[in-house]
Amino acid sequence: MAGPDERNGEAGLPAGTSSTETLSYLSDIIHELKHLADRSGQRTLSAILSAALIEARIQKDDQRR
Repeated sequence: MAGPDERNGEAGLPAGTSSTETLSYLSDIIHELKHLADRSGQRTLSAILSAALIEARIQKDDQRR
């Protein structure tokens, strides 16, 4: 969620960030969330985050081509 001074989609990223950089950032965040879900025994949430992580990595790879 964006903060009060940020428009949606810009939270935590500097202006001019490329799609590849954004997807890399998202991959990192999703990976951390999945790790938290794993540690707390949230199996369904972990599986959903795993799918999201795979998708983010696929999209990042597609952006590089």
